[in-house]
Amino acid sequence: MTDLITAEAASQILRRSPRTVVRWAEQGRLAGRKLPGSTGTWLFDAQLVRAVAQTIPAKRGAPEPLATAGGQDPTDKRTEEAGA
Repeated sequence: MTDLITAEAASQILRRSPRTVVRWAEQGRLAGRKLPGSTGTWLFDAQLVRAVAQTIPAKRGAPEPLATAGGQDPTDKRTEEAGA
């Protein structure tokens, strides 16, 4: 089953505003589905959003995410001590 997330959650993964995420969906740059109604919520496939996040450059001035692709925090010294 596909995990669906809101524009707000997608914006946190993509490090962009929710409005930018919705605009990308409206422009066809990011696959998503709008629920029925004039104020319908946008939903996105979480796995697809994570994949897109890996391909876009960080916004200027935005902090880099702490977790690496392997899911480990590069600032966590316990990882280094455990391997030594």
